[in-house]
Amino acid sequence: MVTVKLEKECGCFKDARNIDSEMSFDTKDAAMLYAKGLCRTINEEFCGKHFFRPAETADDEVMIKLINR
Repeated sequence: MVTVKLEKECGCFKDARNIDSEMSFDTKDAAMLYAKGLCRTINEEFCGKHFFRPAETADDEVMIKLINR
């Protein structure tokens, strides 16, 4: 299992109640695909203060990093 985790939740993300900050997938490819899509959604629809990007941090983890704009 590969886990996608959000490094830090900003206020905008916390207000988006329909998005989980952690999810698990069977493969690294599936986890990265989800993380990229989630970052795109957060960046375009929820948060104007931060930029989110996925980063592989371990064999069984993809971390979504929060960067100030």
